[in-house]
Amino acid sequence: MNNAWHHPDQLLVRMKEEDWSGPGVNLKGAFNCLLKAAAKSIISEAFRTIINISSIVVGSWQPRPGNYVASKARAGGTHQSAARELASRHITVNAVAPGFIETAMTQNLPEKVREAMLAQIP
Repeated sequence: MNNAWHHPDQLLVRMKEEDWSGPGVNLKGAFNCLLKAAAKSIISEAFRTIINISSIVVGSWQPRPGNYVASKARAGGTHQSAARELASRHITVNAVAPGFIETAMTQNLPEKVREAMLAQIP
């Protein structure tokens, strides 16, 4: 799964190198689940759609934590690249980016950030 990593929320200038590479599971998950497993298993199927979970932080104003945002953006690029590559085999690839969800990861966000994210929901 490419959305399975819980990140520490800290500024890039305070982040250690191992913290930066921590969310690599987002990209590895997209590669292993999306490209290796799903695409190979459905090439001969009649219904060929891959739906992956993304994040609202891709392309959003959310600046922190930079390692999480960067990893989600890289996974998003993987989705787009896979969609173009697999289109010739009549396989569609889509990424769903849910809006703000109350989770353990979001419960410690500052109230101002939470309010700004909730204000974006129609």
